[in-house]
Amino acid sequence: MTISHAMSLAAGGAGSARAADIASAIDTLAELDVSVTNVAPKGAPIPLVDLTNAGVRVGLGMDGQRDYWGPWGNGDMLERAYLLAYTQGFSDDHLIEHALAVATWGGASVIDAALPRLDTLETRRGTDVGDPADLVVVRGDTPTAAVMDRDLDRIVIHRGRVVAEGGALV
Repeated sequence: MTISHAMSLAAGGAGSARAADIASAIDTLAELDVSVTNVAPKGAPIPLVDLTNAGVRVGLGMDGQRDYWGPWGNGDMLERAYLLAYTQGFSDDHLIEHALAVATWGGASVIDAALPRLDTLETRRGTDVGDPADLVVVRGDTPTAAVMDRDLDRIVIHRGRVVAEGGALV
């Protein structure tokens, strides 16, 4: 089971009257293995770090591309990782890299519960021998630089084969 958006989890910060209710809800999500997907909305960030630390599978997506619900959508998940980091108020590299991990492996673990989940802020799945050869290669000195720069010149590899390069299918 997956809960999309999960805006009600954003309704209380630390010390608020609802903070204990939200913490309890997060524990229940983890216990029941209910995953959460979010769109990185402005003004209502979910407690991403708390969800990850509790072991909840969290993925990132978008409702549409430049429609009435999400006029900021463009179909680019690297852009969405940037927006997640921004709306979460992340500025440290390890947190921005966590937003990228949620946008990539986190989403994959929501779709396929057999995949290992992100269980700490430092978890970086998908780079081990035997992991699926589905990846996007982008320029960047670090994963944080890739998120911040969002270079459009990319190579997309699916099942070990290059399927797109420089914005065109091959």
